[in-house]
Amino acid sequence: IKASGLPVTLQEYNFIKSMLTLLFLVGGIVVFLLVPIDITYRLLIMMVMANIPVLGSSFFLRSRVKARKESISHDLPDVMDVLVVSLEAGLGLDSAIVRQYAKNKNIVLTELNNAIREVQMGVPRRTALKEMADRCDVKEMTVFVTALLQADQLGTSVKSVLQVQSERLRIERKQSIQAKAAKAPIKI
Repeated sequence: IKASGLPVTLQEYNFIKSMLTLLFLVGGIVVFLLVPIDITYRLLIMMVMANIPVLGSSFFLRSRVKARKESISHDLPDVMDVLVVSLEAGLGLDSAIVRQYAKNKNIVLTELNNAIREVQMGVPRRTALKEMADRCDVKEMTVFVTALLQADQLGTSVKSVLQVQSERLRIERKQSIQAKAAKAPIKI
C-alpha cells in the first residue's frame, strides 16, 4: 500500500476490498435468484461476481505501484536539476525542496516534502530519508537518498552530489530506452 501512494492504510484498503466483495457477492446472489438460466451458469456468474473485487483490487494496486515507480524514475533527474539550480541560487536543500514543491507537486517532490516535514517534526533526517526511500521502493531514489546521506555525513557539497546523480540517472535512462528500442523489432 505504501508503494502505491494511496492515502489509505492497509486496514482501510482491506475494509474497502471486503465491502466491494460483499457488494458484488450480493449482486451475484440477486442475479442467481432472478435470472432464469441453468443453475450452473447462475453459480458461475455468482462466483465470478464474488471474485471481481478481489482480482480487480490486486490488479489496480499493482498497476498503481508500477505507474508510480515509473513516474519517480522519470521525474527524479529533472527534480535534481531544479534543486541544483536552487542550491546555486543560495537556498538550502530543505528550503529548495519546499519551494519547488509549492510550484510543482509531482511524486518525487511530494515525497521529499513529506520527508522534510517529518524532519521538522523531530524525526532524524537519516530516518526520514530512509523511510521515504523504502516507501518509494525505487532503486534510483534509494541511490539518491544514500548519496544525500553520505554527502551530509562527509560534509561534501550537496550540489555536486545532485549534479553527479542527475547525470548518472540520465545516462541510465538513455541506456534503458536504447535497450527497449533494440527489443522492439523482436517483439513486433
